[in-house]
This record gives sequence, C-alpha cells and structure tokens, in this order.
Amino acid sequence: MRIGLDFDRVLFDTDSFDEYYKDHVKGLHHVEDPAPVKYGVYDPDMHAELCGIPKERIWKVFEHDLSQFLYDDIDLLDRLDHELIIVTRGHDKFQRSKVKASGIADKVQKVFVVQEEAKDSIDIDLLVDDSSEELERIDIPGIMIERPEEGLEKVLEKVKKFEA
Repeated sequence: MRIGLDFDRVLFDTDSFDEYYKDHVKGLHHVEDPAPVKYGVYDPDMHAELCGIPKERIWKVFEHDLSQFLYDDIDLLDRLDHELIIVTRGHDKFQRSKVKASGIADKVQKVFVVQEEAKDSIDIDLLVDDSSEELERIDIPGIMIERPEEGLEKVLEKVKKFEA
C-alpha cells in the first residue's frame, strides 16, 4: 500500500516552526494586505518583498537543522511496512526546504508538493492529513489526525484495519 502523509501538522510542528521562522528571519513580520499568497499558497519570496528584506534571508533559515520540529512519535513510521510518501500542499521550494532540513526525507520513499490539485492526484492508496477539506477532496480512504491531541499511533491502528 502507498500511504500519503501530509507534512505540516502531521509530521512537522508547523505552528512552532512558524514562530521560529519569524524570530530567525530578521525583518520578517506579519503581512495581511496584500497577503503573501500566490496560487493559493504562502509565497516566501513575496513575503520577503512585502517586508522589504532580501529573499535570501528567508532561505538561510533552512541551512539549520529543523529536526526539532518533527513530532516525537515520528519513529512509529518505521512500523509501517508500506511505501510512505509525503504529499504536501504549498510553495514547492519552501515545502521541499522544510522537508530536507527536518531530516524526514530519510523515512519516506518520495516527496510530492501539490498546489491546486487534490492530493490523490499522486498515486497513493491512503492519505493521512490534518485537514478535513483535503480529505473531502480525495477519492481514496483518508485518516484525519489532529495534532497535538492525536499521534501516529492512531495511524498505525487505522492502517491495520485497512489491511484486514
């Protein structure tokens, strides 16, 4: 079975990372109007532009180890004897940079970044996500996970039921 795993708020504590990101990129601040969004996803280059800072400053944050933002139960993924694929929505370079800097890429076979299409446009049999909207858009089984209340143990239990 090919299991698709969302990255943000499933494997990676995005809310804590967002605080770190704002604290470690000098001059970066919250911008609402216009929002730094392009094609429906956060655009870090646009954010830098709107804040009047060099774009390179944003990308430097990914030169650091971001593994501290992976949830503590990530090692449970090793118990899944299936092909694991990260299917994340967002700005391609930004998402891939987070995945790489977190070190999670070693635990999965592939990483896909989608923007407009449904996450099951990638050839997966099951999707684990924190967004009910994402799960409603797909035509395959899904597992909703709400961090930090729920962990990957829930995913292991549900996968066993799908296998039965």
